Amino acid sequence: MHEKKIGTLAKFAGVTSHTIKYYEKEGFFSSIRDSHSNYRFYDLNSCTYLHECIKYRNLGFSVKELNTLCKIANSDTINDMLLKHMDDIDLVIEELLKKKQMTQSYYKELRYLDANLNDWFICNFPPHYFLAQTKQLEYLDDYQMEKNNVNLIDYLPYAKSCVCLPKETMEGSSNMFYWGQIIEKKYFPEELLEKRPDLQTIGGEKQKAFVAYLSICTKNYTSDGELVRRIHQIYKNFSSDYHGDAYAIRIKIAYEPKETHYFKVFIPI
Repeated sequence: MHEKKIGTLAKFAGVTSHTIKYYEKEGFFSSIRDSHSNYRFYDLNSCTYLHECIKYRNLGFSVKELNTLCKIANSDTINDMLLKHMDDIDLVIEELLKKKQMTQSYYKELRYLDANLNDWFICNFPPHYFLAQTKQLEYLDDYQMEKNNVNLIDYLPYAKSCVCLPKETMEGSSNMFYWGQIIEKKYFPEELLEKRPDLQTIGGEKQKAFVAYLSICTKNYTSDGELVRRIHQIYKNFSSDYHGDAYAIRIKIAYEPKETHYFKVFIPI
């Protein structure tokens, strides 16, 4: 008897019994049922078709594509599908390279933050776009991340959460603050600005700013004024006068041993 039980075929093909049952259910081959034991038996052709299925799946083809490749495709169709698949892989590689670049950039940013925590310096404040989403802790009427098919969340991690502390708040005559999203101009396509007229431009090519990195371990640091106090502690080493709104960009959150929020603060000078 040349037919093999499912366990034997699984060992022969190097797959699990579940995999064999799956491809059989999808109609790529069939088994013979023993009327007495109800065992499934498979001939060598089943192993051949199983190998074809696994080969194309390992190349990344979908089960839907397998229905063509392993059932009805002629030689030219197989060649054409392989060429198209290579083009699709190139697109995936391109997308992965973009993600790698973003990851490298974010990692570099975090390492720089760790090395300069609680330090301050003067540098350029490059142009950014800011979307205010709350006034204190109340949502504004026009706070949407997504509008006109442009969603700022698509630009994470280049887009970041940010709290705007107006000049009056920093000077102590107000307790107002605005939460929102911020993204550096170079990371946001200029052609999309018409669809997002709600983005406010801050900073500039020649704008200088006081910059500091700080961390806060309390969760209510905006409403209880802790963020403002921490900025004051560092900023007093530079000046006692504020020349514009402060922007605290949240770079990361660490959760152990205690939840800690890390910020990069810009104050125009």
